[in-house]
Amino acid sequence: MMRRSNPSLGQPLSGPSRKCESTGPRPTALLVAISCFACVFLCWTVPASTAAGLTVDGIACQVNGEFVRIMEVYNVLGKTAPTQEEWDLACHELMVQKLIEKIAGEEGITVTDKQIDEGIARHFQVSGLKLDDFKEEMPRYRRDIERILYRHHVLRKKVNIPPLGDDAKKLYDENQERFRVEEERHVRIISSLFDEKLEPDAALKAAKTDIEAVMQELKANKDFALIARNMSNDPKAPGGGDWGWLKRGGLIEALANAAFELQVGQTSDIVQSPNGFHIIKVEGRKPGYVRPFEEVEKDIAKELIEERAAEMNKQYLDDLMKNAVIKIYAPHPPKTPPTPKK
Repeated sequence: MMRRSNPSLGQPLSGPSRKCESTGPRPTALLVAISCFACVFLCWTVPASTAAGLTVDGIACQVNGEFVRIMEVYNVLGKTAPTQEEWDLACHELMVQKLIEKIAGEEGITVTDKQIDEGIARHFQVSGLKLDDFKEEMPRYRRDIERILYRHHVLRKKVNIPPLGDDAKKLYDENQERFRVEEERHVRIISSLFDEKLEPDAALKAAKTDIEAVMQELKANKDFALIARNMSNDPKAPGGGDWGWLKRGGLIEALANAAFELQVGQTSDIVQSPNGFHIIKVEGRKPGYVRPFEEVEKDIAKELIEERAAEMNKQYLDDLMKNAVIKIYAPHPPKTPPTPKK
């Protein structure tokens, strides 16, 4: 019986910017935006009575006649000592949001309570957070989700993604390696791992003696799986040394080189690795291949549409700001930021 030890065989054998210009007319993009913004907004709590008065809060900036209050900027930042870059970004995002909401009003775009509920439910499902932990913050949370939904609806209506044409096939033809499925081997391994409790020379000698005994058993035509259960000392020994289907990268180099040179049904000679000695048997082979276009067409199309939507959404929002009348009243973070009541 081999000496038990813990070393593995090496490789696993299991085998912002917070800008939301990328928010597009797709549920997945919306969830990303919700996750990004909601976490930020929940960090800071300001009493409604304080945030309501413009003369109390002061004005940070103005876009097309719409005011952005200083307290709104701090709400987005979630901190009382922002850097200049953070301040500029928060002001920019709030001005974009003001323009979005104004367009929504002109276009008759509304956000329903049901949509907000669904957006919140999706976010909590994806994030793994518990809804009950945020009950006190839910009114603010709902307002933040509402803002993001408005942006989603406006972009969906205003930005038209052109048809892909032959672009999906062109990307496939020019990037064949992206769609290659690697060759796999179904392997069993018997191991004699080095005993960490022994001195290096003694551990090597003991492990080599054990693996040579295994080889003698195999040469006597005994069952590989049975010998693995009785004589191997790696984690898969109880299962007859079955490591399942593995790609080349799923094994450390010495074992991979041996496994991928064998034919189905063949057993290797003794192989030494940094962890010990091994004998490998290949029980099956799945050759590598390039996935056909028909199999990956939908994934490629989704990728291209998302990329184009992100680019076009950003361009649309950039153009909104470029053509807007903007006035800056607080170009730098105030030395004394508003302090919320405890």
